Amino acid sequence: MNNVEYNLLAYVKEPNEVLPITVKFISVLNKYIKFSEAVATKWKRESPENVESANTIMMSSFPIIESSNSVKILLAGGDDGYDYKISITAILDNDDTLYEEVFVRVRQD
Repeated sequence: MNNVEYNLLAYVKEPNEVLPITVKFISVLNKYIKFSEAVATKWKRESPENVESANTIMMSSFPIIESSNSVKILLAGGDDGYDYKISITAILDNDDTLYEEVFVRVRQD
């Protein structure tokens, strides 16, 4: 089940660009996000089966909780020619867990 208002979050950024991304989860009455975290993986477009941990893309340590149903991450760096998947987890005050994935393509113009 998708917990956000849209199905695919995809962005393109340059290696030296800082990209803020806000993920808005579907609003749930009388609940709010109490904790959130994000993890990144990367792969080359021509060999998508070779997934690596992504220590070359810099994220804010923890996503910033902007409202009761949205979090913001800041992405910087990344290797030219790689695609990144950012997996975001948000835990609500009733301990329900929400997940979302954001895809970022890093390309140097």
